[in-house]
Amino acid sequence: MAESLLLPVIQGVAGKAADVLVQSVTRMWGIEDSRRKLERQLLAVQCMLADAEVKGETNPAVRRWMKDLRAVAYQADDVLDDFQYEALRLMAQAGVSTTRKVLSYFTHQNPLLFRLTASRNLSYVLNKISELVLEMNNFGLVMREVTAPVIHPQTHSSLDDLTEIVGRNDDKEMVVKVLLEQRFKQKVEVLPIVGMGGLGKTTLAKMVYNDFRVQQHFELLMWLCVSDDFNVSALVRSVIELATRKECSLPDRIELLHSCLNEMIGRKRYLLVLDDVWNEAEQKWRDLRSLLCSAGASGSVVIVTTRSQQVASIMGTLPSHTLSYLNQDDSWELFRKKAFCKDEDEQPELVVIGKRIVKRCKGLPLALKAIGGLMCYKQQVQEWEAIAGCNSWDDVGASNDILSILKLSYLHLSLEMRQCFAFCAVYPQDYRMERDMLIQLWIANNFIHEEGILDLEERGHLHTLRLNGCENLEHLPEGMRFMSKLRHIYLVGCCNLKRMPPGIGLLKSLRTLTTYIMSTKDGCGIEELKDLQLLGGRLELWNLKAIKNGSCMNEANLHLKENLKELLLHWGHDRSKCRPQHEVRGNEEILEFPLPPKRLESLQVSGSGKIEISSWLKEPSNLEKWMEDKTGEPLPHCGCLVSLPSNLGSLARMTELKLLGCEGLNMLPDGMDRLIALQELWIRQCPGIETLPGGLLQLLPTLRKLMTLGSPELELRDVLCCCYVRKNASEFLA
Repeated sequence: MAESLLLPVIQGVAGKAADVLVQSVTRMWGIEDSRRKLERQLLAVQCMLADAEVKGETNPAVRRWMKDLRAVAYQADDVLDDFQYEALRLMAQAGVSTTRKVLSYFTHQNPLLFRLTASRNLSYVLNKISELVLEMNNFGLVMREVTAPVIHPQTHSSLDDLTEIVGRNDDKEMVVKVLLEQRFKQKVEVLPIVGMGGLGKTTLAKMVYNDFRVQQHFELLMWLCVSDDFNVSALVRSVIELATRKECSLPDRIELLHSCLNEMIGRKRYLLVLDDVWNEAEQKWRDLRSLLCSAGASGSVVIVTTRSQQVASIMGTLPSHTLSYLNQDDSWELFRKKAFCKDEDEQPELVVIGKRIVKRCKGLPLALKAIGGLMCYKQQVQEWEAIAGCNSWDDVGASNDILSILKLSYLHLSLEMRQCFAFCAVYPQDYRMERDMLIQLWIANNFIHEEGILDLEERGHLHTLRLNGCENLEHLPEGMRFMSKLRHIYLVGCCNLKRMPPGIGLLKSLRTLTTYIMSTKDGCGIEELKDLQLLGGRLELWNLKAIKNGSCMNEANLHLKENLKELLLHWGHDRSKCRPQHEVRGNEEILEFPLPPKRLESLQVSGSGKIEISSWLKEPSNLEKWMEDKTGEPLPHCGCLVSLPSNLGSLARMTELKLLGCEGLNMLPDGMDRLIALQELWIRQCPGIETLPGGLLQLLPTLRKLMTLGSPELELRDVLCCCYVRKNASEFLA
């Protein structure tokens, strides 16, 4: 697969050989003929690489030649980098004094020595590539036209969309029935789901996991991808983190982890899915099973998905559910949904060929989805015939191997996309990739190009400005508004930054702006964010008190920035002055916070101003989306918070609620008695809360800890009554 990525490497080096900076140096040094020859040789090789890739599948000599060519191409790339560096150095020294220029000849940066070394290296790589070109001619390579596939936005739904799943409803009903039948079993049962790769074991497990009957039956649902690493301590730690939604900081001592597991799960009926298990060491499973069986209520079940019958026999206590291939009708339905995705009439000729393709997929859902997605944008009969007649199908369904069909799909990606896809191999299996960081790594490695969009001069413009942790930075350049190609500005940890430069709103390409400090100066207000519709990730707004009036918040158009995931609002200018006791109230007007972005995952508010969260939080699904990842985290010194959402009680799975320093909060909302999973309630430094809702503590069956420090007027009669009645209460602190 690595050799199939050679063409973009050669393209990049050939482009660098033609670079104007490189040409300026080679002409000055009298080696322009060598540079031109290198460029011609690279272009000649580039024309033959598509055919070399095909022949390399069966000819080891061609594969070896491609590996040697790759090594020389990287050497040539390094040499050309030296020429570019020298051109930039000469430009930078244009205003340097003659004395300093003379002194440079007596250092390790001697330009004569550099020129001699770089020229020799160019001659070396040119000779190497010339040898490989002569060898290439012996392979009988021919020019092949490389057609870049049209890139279309993804149109299919996520895995959890039941409309995309075909032929597995009967399997789902059988598994759900087995789970519900275990309700009176005293021990934890284990149900294996077995099948070869690509049959849909994980898909079936997700269907079961998301079934409303399963969601209601089990008090705690956890999903853990295991793969090759079956480390008992690590798995127990992961289960604890899933149960608590917090990081587990305990050392790797099994007795400590065991105790914590029992405490966190308690006597809850749980469902744990161990996805993609390969461990065939029986003792490891016995160690883990003994720990899992010591926690949980009657009817708890572990689902294991695996390709191995040996794993199923070792781990299972219930008969395995073995997945079968899809029948012909279901296979065609799944393929048809993917291949004819553009809502156009199905051409009879393509239907006939499509059914031949479906037959060769042998009922494997992953193969059907992969090839169906590939065929979606191929509308010519000859294109379908080429896929149907491809030899890559021969191994499909054999020896639990569908790699051949996945490789066929991979080879029909654009060269650019192949590089990006292959780069993901640097991550370990099941690693959770951060999308924005991955894209920036693709750009940094020159995998994503913008040919035809930027000219040579524009490509030199800055795209990313990363200043994280620059604690002494006070001002950004006033002329930043002219950096039209700037996409990312990272300012996390720049705690002494005083203000933003004017005109940030002119940076229409901006996708990341981690920090924005408002002021009353023209061009530095909240309205500068209005047209930055591509902003995503984290956005931290400081000095909200500088906003002229409440309606100005709407001018930021935050509700249109659908890629925002984390939003932090601060009334004051810096973090040390956010607490109410240090803040001077200069604006008593309530700022109406508009409809947050749909994808917002985290919202934090601090300071002593008054900010009102709009009616968005009145929708239970939106409220849960906001708070699901904040369970257990306090609302820190949020003096601006004047009320909690009235539907807070709809968060039936919330285990902890911590209110710290919320001086403006006067009461808790009704309906909190529906927080049936709440274990900890903290009300600290909230003097405005004088009483709890009537009978609240007796109506919270799982409450173990109540903290009311710094709230002197809070009536604790209910607390004392609750402590007297509930003998199992572990902690009540006042």
